Amino acid sequence: MENRLPGGDVNPYLAVAALIATTLREASALFGGSNIAREAFGDELVDHYANAARVELDAYDAAVTDWERIRGFERL
Repeated sequence: MENRLPGGDVNPYLAVAALIATTLREASALFGGSNIAREAFGDELVDHYANAARVELDAYDAAVTDWERIRGFERL
């Protein structure tokens, strides 16, 4: 996905909200299920990028962050 900077006349709060409104998990599911994307780019490309997102999400889900580790010890 290409992310271009908006014009100088953009409302910065709306621009940031638009950038962070959709998580990678949601964006991947929407992109993978998009008939428009499949027609425009083809099944192979859509499946490739949807898989790349799944691999990234699997690695993220498997990681234990410092916050989780500290919070876990606090709760014991």
